[in-house]
Amino acid sequence: GGFPDGTFKPSDVLTREQFVKILYSLKTTAAAPAASETGFSDVAADRWSAGYIKWATDNRIAGGMGDGTFAPALTVTIGQAAKMLCTAYGMPDTLAFPQGYIEAAQAEGYFKDMSGYQASDQAKRSQICLMAYNAYMAQPQKPAEIGIITAFDGAAVTLAAADENGRGTIASSKTDYVSPTDPIKGVWVYYAIDDSTQKTISLSPKCA
Repeated sequence: GGFPDGTFKPSDVLTREQFVKILYSLKTTAAAPAASETGFSDVAADRWSAGYIKWATDNRIAGGMGDGTFAPALTVTIGQAAKMLCTAYGMPDTLAFPQGYIEAAQAEGYFKDMSGYQASDQAKRSQICLMAYNAYMAQPQKPAEIGIITAFDGAAVTLAAADENGRGTIASSKTDYVSPTDPIKGVWVYYAIDDSTQKTISLSPKCA
């Protein structure tokens, strides 16, 4: 996001903890993780980023500095960002650092439209946004499915999935609804469900 003054500050750098939060937003639609003990001496359990750091380390996405610290306020480098993006999207955490991850990220297209970067460079906000976008877009996109809204209780929507012709119903599933627009009973929609949380992450009207 931007800043309260309406600026984005693309040339500013990002910290390691800020980047971990971005990864969390890329990978899940779940609410912010609760504060937690991380095992790092420089990350207190009540630090704003503790839950994000715990999530990243539990999922082998991020690691520490090798001395028992995470260095949350240290600027993330291009090499570190490449490693965390690669591991977030399923690559092993055993590649040679940093060059193995730089090459893997290049092969996957994570550096598309970027030039002149070095693994040791402090990552700018503009670079991180582009890398994160490229990494996300490089993943297989789950196609939207067709269904009809059969009920909405203000918190959850009940969807009945359509057959291949868009007629009739073949299945029913109730899932938490996380769209800003209230669904309307009886309306045919395209929908997608987040596999990790089973929440409906998109719901848009299907035109005839």
